Amino acid sequence: MTDVKKTIARVISLTTIAIIISLFLVSFALASRDGKMYPSNFSAGGISLANLNDEQAGAQLERIIPAKLGSLLQLKLPDKIIAIPIKECGISPDCDATLENINALLNQDRGAIGLIKHSVIRGQDHDINLIYRADKDLLYKQLVKTQTAYNKPAIDARILYDNGLLEYISHQNGYLINVDATMQNICNALQKGDLGPIEVSATIMYPRVKIDDIKTVKDVIGAYAIPVSSEQGEKGSNLSVASDKLNGVIIMPDETFPVRRNQPANDFYPLTKAVYNAVHQAGLKVTEQPGSTGGNDIYINNSLTTPVLLSAIMKDNKLLVRVFGCQTEAGKEIHLTTEETEVPSQVKVNTDTSLGPGQRKVKQEGKNGFTIRTYRIVTKDGHQLEKNLLAEEVHRGTDTIIVVGPNDPDK
Repeated sequence: MTDVKKTIARVISLTTIAIIISLFLVSFALASRDGKMYPSNFSAGGISLANLNDEQAGAQLERIIPAKLGSLLQLKLPDKIIAIPIKECGISPDCDATLENINALLNQDRGAIGLIKHSVIRGQDHDINLIYRADKDLLYKQLVKTQTAYNKPAIDARILYDNGLLEYISHQNGYLINVDATMQNICNALQKGDLGPIEVSATIMYPRVKIDDIKTVKDVIGAYAIPVSSEQGEKGSNLSVASDKLNGVIIMPDETFPVRRNQPANDFYPLTKAVYNAVHQAGLKVTEQPGSTGGNDIYINNSLTTPVLLSAIMKDNKLLVRVFGCQTEAGKEIHLTTEETEVPSQVKVNTDTSLGPGQRKVKQEGKNGFTIRTYRIVTKDGHQLEKNLLAEEVHRGTDTIIVVGPNDPDK
């Protein structure tokens, strides 16, 4: 009986060993095959690569990707989503890098453990993310165009005076697209096969006049009325249009506002005279400079410590200009300031085959750029409460370009 049990145990052991050896041989055979052909459970971006070699798989991706995934790069702005053709951005599928990721997964280990992992991998479906490459110079130029087209300026708060009523119009924030940060966001997304919507990096732009600055309006501190002709009083006339633009303008402390510049003096005489007298009455400073088209250009400087509201109403052949004093909280002051920041130039190294190995020369000397930012500063009792960006003006420098001979180690 004991001999029979030993025989059975020996048979079971040999059978188990045979099965294990068979599994290893099958796994080894499949692993060897997968080194040449992709398994049936592998795809890239939803495109099957079953039973294809590297060359066939690359051709498959090049052929199907444009039709399957589209040809648009989607960018998510703070208030909208826009689409740009990927060809205009220099973006194209990087099939070689995509296949390298798949091959790295298939050949991540060797030996017995690697065969076991390979068997597990083969037992699951794998859809590998596509990788895209970008021509960074072309992408950067496209983003600069996008910045120019879609930057959104902030809108100041206003007060309109009409028929004895004051209508408050709230401010609106804007935004300024950050090209460099957005480009980095896009490059990171392309490495994951993502064409969007990709978050656009943007800086919030704040208005110079907020609704809280002007929510309390004092009595009229300056006013002047002047008769106008029926033609001047007609809607759409030069004088009527200029008056409409002036109506509701807020001038912050220490700011200067142009009432009339480079316009025919006769058309605007009633407005300039009414403004001149009203703002003088209010205690504001008025300066005049010779205009290019005759007469003087007039500039108003708010020399008070609080904002002022200008109101210009055309009614019954009469132009009435009023100046309202706008008060803020006790001890609260608002002013504008500018800051300039230098932007160092970049260094680019290009290969020049006309140079010998190890040779190099400076083809272009770089020049630093600079950025000018305007801020709205709010203080109360000498303590800063707010510092909000109103505008940013970027003056781009030029890169230093160095050309080197072939095989230069710094290239």
